[in-house]
Amino acid sequence: MKKDDLRNQSPKEQTVKMDFWKTMYSYTSNYSKNLFTSSFIALFVGIIVALQPLAIQPIVDYGILREGADNNERMLWVVGLSAGYMLLGVLRVVVWGFGYRLLLRSIEGTLFNIRSRFFVHIQSLCFRFHDEVSSGELFNYVMGSPMLTIKNFITQFAMMVPYQIVSWLVAIGVLFYYDWLLLLVLLVVVTIVITINMRSRAVVKEVSADFLKKENDASRYVADMFRGTRAIKIHAVEDNTSQVFINQITTIRDSGQTLGWKQWKEIAKPEVVQYIGLGVLYMTGAYSCLYRDMSIGTFMAFINCVGTLMGPLMTFLSLNLLKSNAEAGLERIECIMSRQGSTPEPMAPDDIRASSPINVSGVDSKFPCIQFENVHFSYTEENTENITANPSMLIEERLDSLKDESPGIFQDLNVTIPDGQSVALVGHSGSGKSTFVNLLLRLYDPQSGKILLYNQDLRSVKQQDLRSSYGVVMQDPFFFQSTIKENVKVCRPNASDEDLIEALKIAQAWDFVQEQPQGINTRIGESGVNLSGGQKQRLAIARAILSKPRFYIFDEATAALDNQSEARIQSAMEEVMKGHTTFIIAHRLSTIRNVDRILLFENGKIEQDGNYEALKSQKGKFQDMLNSKCD
Repeated sequence: MKKDDLRNQSPKEQTVKMDFWKTMYSYTSNYSKNLFTSSFIALFVGIIVALQPLAIQPIVDYGILREGADNNERMLWVVGLSAGYMLLGVLRVVVWGFGYRLLLRSIEGTLFNIRSRFFVHIQSLCFRFHDEVSSGELFNYVMGSPMLTIKNFITQFAMMVPYQIVSWLVAIGVLFYYDWLLLLVLLVVVTIVITINMRSRAVVKEVSADFLKKENDASRYVADMFRGTRAIKIHAVEDNTSQVFINQITTIRDSGQTLGWKQWKEIAKPEVVQYIGLGVLYMTGAYSCLYRDMSIGTFMAFINCVGTLMGPLMTFLSLNLLKSNAEAGLERIECIMSRQGSTPEPMAPDDIRASSPINVSGVDSKFPCIQFENVHFSYTEENTENITANPSMLIEERLDSLKDESPGIFQDLNVTIPDGQSVALVGHSGSGKSTFVNLLLRLYDPQSGKILLYNQDLRSVKQQDLRSSYGVVMQDPFFFQSTIKENVKVCRPNASDEDLIEALKIAQAWDFVQEQPQGINTRIGESGVNLSGGQKQRLAIARAILSKPRFYIFDEATAALDNQSEARIQSAMEEVMKGHTTFIIAHRLSTIRNVDRILLFENGKIEQDGNYEALKSQKGKFQDMLNSKCD
């Protein structure tokens, strides 16, 4: 399948043609020596595993039942043979432990390779991809079931299979040497028990999957009810929701009873067959001891080998399933790895880095800072539907929820922004404000036209260089579950504490930071839950200041704040805007009185362009917005 075809499919529809063994080798090649060594060790351990159950035969025949010896001599033989058995067991554990440690290094190293490559690739993909795939789904790829299936397969294939194959073959050979008839009966019993056990497992898996589906469906309803407690009370629908709850847990109750009974029946089947088979084995062994001169020790060795023969057969029968599961998990990962972003890096990023104007202290002033030239841009119908249906899939870096944007945003958009100008972007939801900023940050590329930064096409600038030149303050800034210090320094980890404190002071955040229990080392809860809205905004501004950007973007930075907090944020913003090209997305028109320029967007077009006083005095949308008092 071509990569372009993959890009046009939703993730659930995508498949990739993958050579499983070749792909696995690409991730395990760094650890092939460890894997080979652990497999070789497993072969050695397999021989010991096969011989251990057979040790009962010499202990009984040459020790307990030794002919022509008194009890003391027999006991001496038993002690000696038992000591040999114990030494064999200790050797098995020690050798297996050494091999298993090598295997663990290989497994965890392989998972590390997959996870690291996957994460780096995800970071390189554009937002068209992230619009389609939720963060929860991506998390499951690297931390959930796909990794577990790969881990289980490597474990079985590298050590369990080699040692069980050898132990099975050695046991078969020795037992055949002892007595072919009893071996035949033993193989028949083991085969029947395993076959029934596998069929029972399949049935249990099916009924369990059905139960889990019903349980998940019920859990979704119940979770909604708990989340919607406020709405339930407001609309006075307690009786209706209680009945729905009763219906859902009734389904779980009935399904749970059915599942438990079916599981018991399926578990009982192989257990009954095993008892019957062992009974037949006992009778055959007794017959061989009485009429075919088999020793009692040999008969006991046969009984001991039931587990030795059953384990490897179970592994062989389940290995294909393990491989199928691992292949499915790896295929899901490779499907994502095969995706290509719609905002590719320049062909020669090193050369661009050296010449990029945003990475040097001076710029050629004869060129405007930003130019949009005949820009056409639209979100696909599919992406827009996904965004509207799943707004939770968007991460913090997005400057506004795309769910309010229409598929066709800009058509032949032209605008020039001089260096050092402060520009406010206003307009109703879906008018194009957020899209304008998204294109500035190159989160998307336009379908046609171009965007110039100091006369250089954004597509020729390395994305990290471009975005690191912007200090971005979101309406709802994201914070990691770490300290204030680490959250503010995230864009510039090597900044000194003096620079950090200076940024906090400029952002008017230093006073409240000092009041925290551990100052800058106070831990912030998930998404800054233990901070007020104004405090989070001031920390976000401090983070932007500390990164020493060339440009600033403030996205609804004062929305949903009280008047006192808004005044503090506004003051901090005006301080950092001096001498910087700045873009402000605003709904509160009072916050943009002092900007150099206002662009009013309407249906993807710049309807009005001017400063606050000029637009206030002109008839048009801006004046209508002021008069409507929606500020």
